Amino acid sequence: MAFEIHGPYPLYLKPQKVPDSKIQIRYVLREKSMTNLEHKKIPKRPGGVYVFAIRKRGKGSGIPWYVGKNEGNRKSSLYREALDTEKLGKYIGALAEEVTGSAWLYFLSPGNLKSDDIGELETFLIWLARQRNPRLLNRRNVRLTPKRLYEHLQKHRIKGMLGSRAGKPPKGTPSFRKMIGWTRAMHVGTFENPLA
Repeated sequence: MAFEIHGPYPLYLKPQKVPDSKIQIRYVLREKSMTNLEHKKIPKRPGGVYVFAIRKRGKGSGIPWYVGKNEGNRKSSLYREALDTEKLGKYIGALAEEVTGSAWLYFLSPGNLKSDDIGELETFLIWLARQRNPRLLNRRNVRLTPKRLYEHLQKHRIKGMLGSRAGKPPKGTPSFRKMIGWTRAMHVGTFENPLA
């Protein structure tokens, strides 16, 4: 089953000065960002993975700061999960680290709502994101042995990125690949043990 990339979608930010100091924090305007996402072509059903990224001023695809999931067993849609109160608190931490820049969300939705691969894909994307940004906010430390990495590469299908077949990739695929640190589309064949 292949996941499809949606995004990047900008989030609306607001700066706020901390009283009695020169410090200014930025935070995501939840309702305004939610309204914007409701009008985008993001699957409205639950299930999938999302990546919060910050893009510095100017062009570029940004760097990942948080990878999250919705396994489809909650009534909340994927984009609502990405903008719940707990996640907004995490994003404030990332925005404090990156003093300038814009905030973006990418979504990866499965072709099949009953996918068992959502948790595994999140693990794989956390590992990829940490290679690109060692300050990733996910607390889970994912270590992949070469064998386990190969298993992930065999298992996951992301249109236009990993294990995908010929055809035009979704619009946000090139930007997502740059952001996550993946340089080109890859198809991984089967492993043949030369000693067998």
